[in-house]
Amino acid sequence: MQIKFDLLQLQHVNFESTYTNPVQMTNLLRDLGIANPRMPDFKEAARVLAERGVDPRRTNGKKVYDLDYTKVERDNAHYGKDY
Repeated sequence: MQIKFDLLQLQHVNFESTYTNPVQMTNLLRDLGIANPRMPDFKEAARVLAERGVDPRRTNGKKVYDLDYTKVERDNAHYGKDY
């Protein structure tokens, strides 16, 4: 089941923080509860982040966002060899 990037995920992001960590969009969406993010999820999340004043920067050819957020706890959120 795909979850739309909306207010549910935004409550885990602290936009006012000065202590941020670089994160790629795929890892961000997985940490916020979207197990298999797809292109519409990436575009929606990028649009929402841009509206909030968070722009990506490039490092080693990859876009990263400097954000402070807390991961969403999920029961089956392990990506081990049984995944």
